[in-house]
Amino acid sequence: MLENIKVSDVQRNKQLPQVVVRRNKLIKALHDQLQAASAFVEGKQFFKTMQRTLKNKETGAHSVISIERPVHPWFWEDPWGGVYMQVRYGSKVIKVKDGLPTIVVGERENLVELVQLLKDAVAAGQFDESIQDVQRNYGRPIKKGKTKAGGAS
Repeated sequence: MLENIKVSDVQRNKQLPQVVVRRNKLIKALHDQLQAASAFVEGKQFFKTMQRTLKNKETGAHSVISIERPVHPWFWEDPWGGVYMQVRYGSKVIKVKDGLPTIVVGERENLVELVQLLKDAVAAGQFDESIQDVQRNYGRPIKKGKTKAGGAS
């Protein structure tokens, strides 16, 4: 029976490359923005459902509840009806094109299409350099030269 099975010594990659992890984080956030943009076009606000685990103080039992939280939109409308958007990685604004962070959307109806375009561009790797810039400038610095005992390594 085992004669027909192909075998290999290939190991499963347990960790994705850091660039892919960061790209996936931005795609997930853009998915939320896509849903928020759809609600914005309809004149509504989008709420994201999240799961939380609570512990009962009396019995010690854990229970999972669902809560709704509003998604903070990356887009806004000015008093004259123009819509603008900035892409964010965490709390930092990413430069989109030519070193500028703000995208002029124009009308509300164009917003959903633009967010989908941005999501596709991130998936294609076009924002990898911008994400790297944000991480390089604002990421946690790596401490070198000291051990826990305070001596040089």
